[in-house]
Amino acid sequence: MGEVLGHADDSSLMIVGEYHGNPGSITIYDPEGFCALSLHISLSTSGKPYPRSRQAGPSITGEGELASIFSELVKSDVDNGSSGLLKMVISDDLINFTEDDTILFSLKVRTYRILEGDGNCS
Repeated sequence: MGEVLGHADDSSLMIVGEYHGNPGSITIYDPEGFCALSLHISLSTSGKPYPRSRQAGPSITGEGELASIFSELVKSDVDNGSSGLLKMVISDDLINFTEDDTILFSLKVRTYRILEGDGNCS
């Protein structure tokens, strides 16, 4: 794990775990290598094909504790009004991935833990 964190170049590292072939967890490590946020999630799809967008990454929108900590860890400002193409709309129980305000897929947040420097994600 130390070698993987070494490639993060002093930025946070997000690891998506799988459960039965679908996303099942998200763990975010801070730049010092400590576990900062752990989410257990389940996937819900819209059934629409995923479009190929030219935008590098989604903007983050939303309200609540999870939106604030998520944007802080990935060093993105929470954007509550712009019309960016790809967005992550975060609440404390749901993360919607949208394009032009159409939901592409959703991650239901079953539980999340914000950790304060102890580095233990288990």
